[in-house]
Amino acid sequence: MGYSVYLAFLHYGNMAGILTVIFIITLIPVLFFKFMKSKAGKKMQLDTKITGIVDVLEKEHFKVGDQGKAISRLAPIGKVEINSHIVEGKSTGDFIDDGATIEVVSLQDNKLIVKQI
Repeated sequence: MGYSVYLAFLHYGNMAGILTVIFIITLIPVLFFKFMKSKAGKKMQLDTKITGIVDVLEKEHFKVGDQGKAISRLAPIGKVEINSHIVEGKSTGDFIDDGATIEVVSLQDNKLIVKQI
């Protein structure tokens, strides 16, 4: 496009060169917009929708003092089984090996705070 402006100025004079520049300045955004709306342009765009959900802890199943076991190692977060429900648990600071007996200390939005017995 730059070369076409150069040729317009060189062979046809200033008026043709200025008209070519104006035409290109208006044409490029229009063509770019139309290309991005086309099927080929859609393939180049990131159009991913995230439909995941966060596990919300159902607090009616758990209470402070419930006991269970660690399903995976809590370092400091892992899976625990309490009242035959498997949820995410967080230790009070110490690492807890899998299979250890644990007790619920407090409840948060999506995990239980536990300690080893």
